[in-house]
Amino acid sequence: MSKISYKKSFLDLVKDFTSINTQIIISKNDKGNIVINRGNPAGSIVYYLEVPKENMEFDGDKIAFYDFPSFYQLLSVFINPELNLNDNKLTISEKKSKINFVLSDAETLKEDPGKFKFPEADATLKLDVAELKYLRKTVGLLDAKYIKFTGSGKNLTITIFNDSHDNSFEKSYELDKDVTKDFSFKIASEVVTLVPDNEYLVSVTHMGGVKFTYVKDGIDLSLLVAEVED
Repeated sequence: MSKISYKKSFLDLVKDFTSINTQIIISKNDKGNIVINRGNPAGSIVYYLEVPKENMEFDGDKIAFYDFPSFYQLLSVFINPELNLNDNKLTISEKKSKINFVLSDAETLKEDPGKFKFPEADATLKLDVAELKYLRKTVGLLDAKYIKFTGSGKNLTITIFNDSHDNSFEKSYELDKDVTKDFSFKIASEVVTLVPDNEYLVSVTHMGGVKFTYVKDGIDLSLLVAEVED
């Protein structure tokens, strides 16, 4: 049996990402840092999260959870639990109480999509938490299915809409510099409901991709959303 050291804030962050995929594989890269690289079942959203190794230190190369929210709920039963690993069994304990949780075989879960390469952005926009929540609320009020990104000159316009009715929302953002190549395409609106609350740099390419990036306090996060074809 070996002890797992962890930061609760890291597990909280992992829980936030289970809205994209409840199956989580926590692995180590060649620098020893902790990495999670998953996508939603439809394959329209992919994220890559890297944090320093002190966020979770364990023996072996990876730990896999078929249903991470179930583990997180059990962890929340305790105030400051210890984690110990014995083969495929994770023991959550505090004082005289303990819970045994069976881990999954990473090979039986859907393979990680791999760290993606994103083309040079044609437009970038800083999106703070308040603005993200505003867009999320608008998507909900309109029951919107899509978000369209249109870029030209120094303007990036976001249109939130549903092709089954005429109600829509549109907002233009002034960019720091001109769009390098004009574009107009749509993505699934679910991205603003699934992405955790943070301040993001949003990069848009005319080829039909949007990347949300968050780099702060040792957290390196990239989330990629692909264009939805008509």
